[in-house]
Amino acid sequence: MIKLLLVEDSDQWAGLLKDELEALENYQVSVAYNDKEGLKMWKEMSPDIIVTGVDMPMMNGFKMVEQIRQTDTATPVVFATWYTDSKHVEEGYSLGCNAYIKKYYSYKELDGQIQSIFKQ
Repeated sequence: MIKLLLVEDSDQWAGLLKDELEALENYQVSVAYNDKEGLKMWKEMSPDIIVTGVDMPMMNGFKMVEQIRQTDTATPVVFATWYTDSKHVEEGYSLGCNAYIKKYYSYKELDGQIQSIFKQ
C-alpha cells in the first residue's frame, strides 16, 4: 500500500483523484488543501510520496518542497500544475522533484508516474 499525500487546493479535483486512486486498491490517499497543511501532514504521516500543486493559497508548492528537502531528500515528489513552462519545470527539478505533470491529468497518468518512480 502506497501512502500518498496529495496537496491540492481544489476540493473537487482532490476528491476525484483520491477516489480514483484508492479504487486501484494500492493507494492510501491523504489530502491537504494548502501547503501549510501539507507540511503538517507530511511530518505526521511520513508519506511514501507527495503529489503537490505549485500555486497554493498559503505559500506555494515550491516553498513547501524546499522546506521538506531541508530534512527529507528521500520522499519522492511529483509536481502537478498548470505551470509547465521551462522556468517552472527547471525550478521544480532543482528542488528535487521526481516528476512534473500538467493539470488536468488522469489518475492513470499519475499512477503511471508513481509506478515509474518506485521502479527506479
